[in-house]
Amino acid sequence: MKIKRKRKKLIALLIFILLTATLVLSMTYIVLEADHDCAGTNCSVCNHIHILERFIGSLGITLAILFRISLAFEAYSKSLLHNTPLNIALTPVARNIRMNN
Repeated sequence: MKIKRKRKKLIALLIFILLTATLVLSMTYIVLEADHDCAGTNCSVCNHIHILERFIGSLGITLAILFRISLAFEAYSKSLLHNTPLNIALTPVARNIRMNN
């Protein structure tokens, strides 16, 4: 059980390092090649810059979605851990109150 947990943490750390390195290297390439000698409409450097800008944009959206999912999962797992219901309204029926009217 502990080995699986360590392996999952190691894989998550490796994915984080690779994503961070990809992001940093992409931004570095964009900054370094911002003032290149453009060859016109078929400039390969401009095409690479556009591809990297789309990649960074999609990565940002993906990371935001994953962050929100992880927060929801954390809240759900904490509620299971503490045996507390998430969003269950306490109605008179749920609290076993007898209504005699």
